[in-house]
Amino acid sequence: EYIICAPSAGFDYCFEVTVFIAGTPEELWNFLGDMEKMSDFFPSLEFRRDQGGPLQVGETYFSKLSFQKNWTGYEVLVAEEDQRLSARQVGSYLFVKSMQYDHKLIPVEGGTLSREKIEYSLYGGIFKPLLNALIAGRMLRSVNLAAHHELKKRVEQK
Repeated sequence: EYIICAPSAGFDYCFEVTVFIAGTPEELWNFLGDMEKMSDFFPSLEFRRDQGGPLQVGETYFSKLSFQKNWTGYEVLVAEEDQRLSARQVGSYLFVKSMQYDHKLIPVEGGTLSREKIEYSLYGGIFKPLLNALIAGRMLRSVNLAAHHELKKRVEQK
């Protein structure tokens, strides 16, 4: 349910998650476009933002693992209602030096493909490949796959 992809310039690693969800892009956007509902399908993370309403390009929202005390910011690059949400990490996050995601909602017969591309770079010098193989890559893929499956479950239960 994920594939390794070629990272864009400035990133070391890339993977893409695609999950079919029997729901409309509008139903999925009700979760993706609402920070208060993000924790519903990312149960290991907490989210906050400084303003209400729809996410806006240029806005920064924050997330953290529930056991952490420091928040990591994400600047919204694209917020196309019912279609696409993209953001990049502002500052570092654990051993992740930089990260960017691009989440697209693609209408198909009978539902929507929820497709997210995650690109990232790590600290660690010559140990980056090992850190990615043993910890970072597994953690990022696991969190994102679990989130997509939880999103699928919530949308399809309606």
